[in-house]
Parts: sequence; C-alpha cells; structure tokens
Amino acid sequence: MKKAMLMVSGLLVSTAFVPNLFAESPDAITTLDELKTCLTSDSPTCTLSNRIEIKSTDGEVTLDLNGKTVTRASGTVIYVTSGGNLTLTGEGSIKGSISNSSPVYVDGSSTLNVKGSVVIENTDNGFALVADSSEVNISENASIINSGDNGTGLSILGTNPKLNITGGTVSANGGAITMFGTNPTVEISAGTITSKNGFAISGNGSSTTNSTITISGGDITSVNNVAIYNPQSGSLEMTNGTVTGGTLGIVARQGDISITGGKVEAKGEVGQMVTTGDNATELPSGVAIAVDNVANYGQGSHQDATVNVSGTAAIRSTGTPLYTTKADPASGEKSTEIVVDGGEFNNDVPDQFLKTGNSQSESGKVGIVHNVKVQENAKNGAVSSVQTAVEGEEVTVNAVPEEGYELSKIVVTDAEGNEVTVTNGKFIMPTSDVTVSATFVAATNPQTGDNILTYVFVGLVSMLALGFGVKKLSKNN
Repeated sequence: MKKAMLMVSGLLVSTAFVPNLFAESPDAITTLDELKTCLTSDSPTCTLSNRIEIKSTDGEVTLDLNGKTVTRASGTVIYVTSGGNLTLTGEGSIKGSISNSSPVYVDGSSTLNVKGSVVIENTDNGFALVADSSEVNISENASIINSGDNGTGLSILGTNPKLNITGGTVSANGGAITMFGTNPTVEISAGTITSKNGFAISGNGSSTTNSTITISGGDITSVNNVAIYNPQSGSLEMTNGTVTGGTLGIVARQGDISITGGKVEAKGEVGQMVTTGDNATELPSGVAIAVDNVANYGQGSHQDATVNVSGTAAIRSTGTPLYTTKADPASGEKSTEIVVDGGEFNNDVPDQFLKTGNSQSESGKVGIVHNVKVQENAKNGAVSSVQTAVEGEEVTVNAVPEEGYELSKIVVTDAEGNEVTVTNGKFIMPTSDVTVSATFVAATNPQTGDNILTYVFVGLVSMLALGFGVKKLSKNN
C-alpha cells in the first residue's frame, strides 16, 4: 500500500513540473476569453480553430499580443464587426496565409486601432488588413505587411471607410493601400507606405467615388511603379511628406489635386513610355505629375482631373516635371488641367503650365520673378548672386574681398531705392527688381602680403623694449 502511495505521489510531483502536459491544445482556442488567456501564457503561438469575433457588445477590447503570434490554419483570424472596437498593442503578430481575404477584417461601422509594435501579415496574395465601412488607425511602430508575390497591404471599401496613419509601416509587393467604395478617406501624417511593384496609394475609376486623401507627412513610395494613382473622383491635398515613384510620381485621371508642400519625385527612365491602370493612355516615364483625361474614367460621369502646384512644394523629375495628354506643349496654349502658381522644380516647367504672370527663376522656383542686378567691378572685392528670383525667395549674396581687405557691408535696394534687410549675406526678394552692392575695406588684422613687414617691425621693437626693461630691473636689484 505504501509503495502504491509513493508511486502516486511521485507522479503528482513530476507532473507539477510539466503543467502543460495535459493542457488543452492551442488549436482549441475558439473564444475571445480563451485568446486572452493564451496571450498571457508561456506559449509563443496562439492558434485559433475559428476566427475570433469582436462586437459592440464586447465593449472596448484591448489585446496586448505580449510577444505572441496569433494565427489560424486558414481564413480570417480576427473579425471586428457590428460596431466593435478593438485595440491591438504590445509586440507580436497576427499572421495568416489567405488568398481572398485578410488575417484581420473590420466591417459594420467598427473601429480598429493598431499600435505598439504589432505586425499584421498575410503571406498570400489577398490583403493584410481590410476596413469595410469602418475606421482603422495605424500608429507608433505598427506594421501592415503583405509578403505575397502580388498581395495588397491594406484595403478600405464600402461606405465612408476611413484610414488614419500617424506612424508605422504599410508595405506590399502589390498595392500598399487601395481604396474602393463611396466616400473613402485616407489621412497620412507620418509613417512609411511602400509598394514594390504596385501603387503605394490607389483608387479605382469605376468603383471608387468621392475619395478624400490628405497627406501632411510620411514617406509614400512605389519602387517600380507610380506612387499615387488617382483615377477616381474626389480630392487629394498634400501639404508635407514625400511621394516617390519608380516610374511617375502621381498620375491623375479624375479628382482635384492640390500640392502646396512636401516633395513629389519621379525616378523613371527618360524616353520610356509606361501604361498605368486598365485601358489607359501611355505616359512618359520620369514625369513627377501627369494628368490623363483622355482615358475618360468614370463610365460616362467622368470629371476632368485638375492639379494645382503652389507654396513650398518641391517637384523632382528625371524628365519633364509635368505632363498632360490634352495639351500639346508645342502649341503654347495654357493648360487648365495643370496650373503652377509656386513651388520649386529641378527641371524647367513648360510655359503652358505656368499661371499667367508667373515665371521660373534660375533657382527653379516659380512665381512672380524679378531681376537681381549685381554691382560690377566692385573695388577691392567681388560680388555675385543669382540674376533672377521669385518674390519671397531667400537670396544669398557672395561677397569675396581681395587679399588684405574685408567685407564692410552688403547693400540691397529695391526699385524705389529703399534698403532691403540683409542678414548673414541673405535677403528676401521684395516685390520689385533689386540692386546689390558691397563695400570692402582694408583688413584690421591682415595676416599676409606687405603687412607682414609691419608685424615683424612691431615685434622687434617690442622685444627690444622688453629686453631693456629686464636689464634695467636687474641693475636696480
């Protein structure tokens, strides 16, 4: 009897060190509470047997992934629906391999917040995250990834879907962010959006209506394609951030586009023609912003795309910075599709796109240009500057004294003879032509040339005086 008891107690002691031996398999996770329990366990993976649904009746749910990978053999992993509100935080991942859906799906006027270092990933050609008539907020170091060959990172669709990105990453080999449905909204103030072969941001000409895209920061890049493809109606407003396309920067076939700040760049090879979207016109690679109203997107309800560039926008291109399929540059006719009222360009802007009254200065800035007349044959020095500048542009004056001289003053006067403030050799271009001059005077502490003899003489006299003083002092002692 004693022997039997010892054997039983020994078995109890041994099983105390392997508490998971008889625990329920992670494959058996079927409820939200079971998932929460798994997230606080020692298991590195929480495998679901069916999707976890989160609804408004669950209240505001927060899941700290706690370093875990939450996954499922097939199908959606997390489904937020019927007014549900979910926050994913901490460090960990929700991962699936889904060809026709996404690991996380949000619909029914629900809300999803993804922050911390959470990763949502699809390894197939579906979507990593879908927001259907719902709101998704991406922040901090969160990542939405589709590693499939042609998968999409994040898609919003339905009625009034909204995507707000204030940090983190959205990346895919296919499209990074795609918009469908009615009144979709995308707001980007920070973070990185990257597509390898597709569009970084795009809509659809026949199934996207009245989109609103606001870019106030962040980096938006397509490595091998157009960065932003806008064939749908609506608006795009860019005040900051960087948009970089491997072929073209932005292509618009509908919508009103306003670029007042930030940078738009195209890195495409000049001389190549590319086709963007279905049934589209060929466009020249290397163009920063292109408008194609010939394609007539919108199935009979097409509204011509318009682009306005102004403010501090920086436009970089390997070819011509702007292009439209409706206006022939050789005609000289002003374009109503693309109008430039400001900004700075690394290449010449065709006159057809410049707003009436505007020109381009030699620094590349566009606006009302005035002349900068620089003093010639300045005495004891040389003065140089740009010859033209836009109103409000900062202009640098280079004033170089000859040997033995130094700069005394730079004087800039407007057309009325009024002095313009100069600070550290720079001034702001006024609303008129200016004249620039400089005064040079003999250096107060010359170090070279004939003045060396003066220094030598003064040094010898000082040494003699010092020696005489020391000798007299020694005699007195």
